[in-house]
Amino acid sequence: MSSSAAVSKAKKARAAADAALTHGSPLAAVASGTVALLCRHIIEGKSLQDSIAEVSNHPELSHRAAEPIRRCLIQKPLSVGPVDNGGFCASALSAALHFALSASDFSSGLSAAVKFARPDNYCPVICGALLGGIFGATAVSGGFFDTSRSHPSHEYATLKSEVVDLSLRLAQTWPIEKVQKLKVDSCTVYVDDLPSEAFCYVFSFLHSFLVAGPCAVVNQRFKSSTYNERLCGHLLDRDFAREEELPEAVQPARDSWRSRRPAHVPLIMLDLMPVEGHSDDVAKSLREVALRFYPKEGLQQRPYATIAWTAAQEGRPTLLSWAAEHGSLDDVDNLGRSALMIAATNNKPLTVAVAFGHCDANQTCRAFGTALHMAAYCGAAEAAGELCRCGADLEARNGAFGQTPLHVACSRNHAAVVQLLLASNADANARDSDGLTSNRIAQTMQSTAVPEILQRFAAGQTRSLLQTESNVPR
Repeated sequence: MSSSAAVSKAKKARAAADAALTHGSPLAAVASGTVALLCRHIIEGKSLQDSIAEVSNHPELSHRAAEPIRRCLIQKPLSVGPVDNGGFCASALSAALHFALSASDFSSGLSAAVKFARPDNYCPVICGALLGGIFGATAVSGGFFDTSRSHPSHEYATLKSEVVDLSLRLAQTWPIEKVQKLKVDSCTVYVDDLPSEAFCYVFSFLHSFLVAGPCAVVNQRFKSSTYNERLCGHLLDRDFAREEELPEAVQPARDSWRSRRPAHVPLIMLDLMPVEGHSDDVAKSLREVALRFYPKEGLQQRPYATIAWTAAQEGRPTLLSWAAEHGSLDDVDNLGRSALMIAATNNKPLTVAVAFGHCDANQTCRAFGTALHMAAYCGAAEAAGELCRCGADLEARNGAFGQTPLHVACSRNHAAVVQLLLASNADANARDSDGLTSNRIAQTMQSTAVPEILQRFAAGQTRSLLQTESNVPR
């Protein structure tokens, strides 16, 4: 075997190994490779039509399994037109080729692809890559990427600036002259040769699931970098951090926490160069935690609702926020309880704060009532406090006896919750469906710690009323 053939074989094997890291489906890997080859030929100076013709004859597309991708190339995409705007890789490639071939400029071509397939489809992504190679960076409209649906304008402007800067640095590692055609072998630069901070920047946006579970990386150096101790420690703390355990309230014999939202964890810049000889203690911990939520078989075995339930149960606010992006939190236990109810029951105030933004605070579950009812029943004072601060309904009624959260807290002798609800202006004189007030319920249920609190509250209200009356002019 000649030296050039050996190098080519080695490159092919390396490319296959890298592609296997990100593409579980062989057809998806073929589609990705096809797009990469098309872009490569365009950047080297070929027209899109010539690039399509050349890539369609690639040996990898001669296999029967790759027939859907080869059909996209030989069916004359310009004349056939886009048919399917779904997520199937072959459909996305076919539509992207149509819009790229028919485009007169970058903006109109990409706009047509977005209008057809929507922004969150891969058709515009592929089309934009092809159009960028055809028309060049200078043809991209200055205002085309000025807005984002996923980020506020000020955050997006900063993020876009960072991405542009990183892109320019990546481009500098591929020394192709604008007017000079170079052979493929002379301009091959592996992503492994990129600066360490480039890896760090990308990793900062990946969830731990994508590093510790199904490996969402693009080459072998990325894979080895996922064992970096500091990186794994950062991701473990950021994505799976648990709240501090609070003391459990004493329950009836018959049956000073900082309430705030989790602070944003800033991006970190690590030196990922020394990835050899790691101890993998933290990396192992990260994988053990991640795989408990996200097994190798995928989320089919453990749906997002179950991840949300575990996050709410154990008090993992950042993980719950991630789960909320992928599914509803309204019924996470198949019993009608929301993640907010689970977090409130287990007295997880930070997790309650996150769940409140994704759940209906007034949702009820059969006779138990709302999340605030459940916190009152368990004596979860910190969680009840967070619910009150977030605006939960203090006068909501449960399905058992038409009781408010204050009624429930009084019946369970949870003095701390009673004090908190009264301080939040809960109605101490409200009556349940049997006509009982909070004070009468406390006496009936022998809740010894509660009557005195209710009496002091009533006395305070009386003094306040008398003071107000004394100030009224006669």
